[in-house]
Amino acid sequence: MITTGKTKLLMAVVLAAFAASCDKSERGKATTGDGANVKQAIATIEAGWNQAFHTKNLDALVTPYASDAVFVLPGAPAQVGTSAIRGVYAAALKDPNFDVTLTSDRLEVAQSGDLALSQGHLTMKGTDPKTKQPTTTMTGPYVTVFKKQADGSWKAIQDWVAANPPKAPAK
Repeated sequence: MITTGKTKLLMAVVLAAFAASCDKSERGKATTGDGANVKQAIATIEAGWNQAFHTKNLDALVTPYASDAVFVLPGAPAQVGTSAIRGVYAAALKDPNFDVTLTSDRLEVAQSGDLALSQGHLTMKGTDPKTKQPTTTMTGPYVTVFKKQADGSWKAIQDWVAANPPKAPAK
């Protein structure tokens, strides 16, 4: 089980590594491609993910991942590859109340033009396994790293989600 501290440290390392690959004076602009076009491509992928979550479209959820992508959810082992990622989503989609909404707060493009990072927050809803009632199960930040593919498309290569700590009960 990944602790919140370890998750935050891991996310910080991923962000630091990505930031080191970005040109601070030209943050968000790619020298080997058009940064605005890259940002639009990533925004389109994330909008597609939101739509796929809302319509429970398994193929559309998995397609944006590279074949060797790593997907990490709080308290769960890393899932490597689209087959493993498909299994996670297929299980989640069996819940009729399952839904996720992603909102990107930051989108960076590496100076090289072949990596991009989206950082934001999400809300995941589902059925409470104990009460069988619909409930919001998790909110938290996410970091997704995208890599430009040989065919010019963009695929997620790292997708990390953290859970916000539960709210303290009202006194």
